[in-house]
Amino acid sequence: MAYDVRGQRESDKVESIGQLFNDQELAPKDLDAAKSYLQKRKDVDSKRIGAIGASIGGNLSAMATSEKAIKSVVSISSKNISGL
Repeated sequence: MAYDVRGQRESDKVESIGQLFNDQELAPKDLDAAKSYLQKRKDVDSKRIGAIGASIGGNLSAMATSEKAIKSVVSISSKNISGL
């Protein structure tokens, strides 16, 4: 499954893309929704869900390491955020 982070393309708009870096509770909601969707699908092994992301998505995938449902993570070109 692939999706654009909030504020990209046709998704919900944000005032600035920097808002996603500064609000660590806003963007993860999208990843949580994707994870929940995949966990409900019969054709997905819910014990083998991973996350991969680039740029802001890289930060989201790094944040996903605290999720027990996310088993593997790849983060590409992510921004350094304290606390991750």
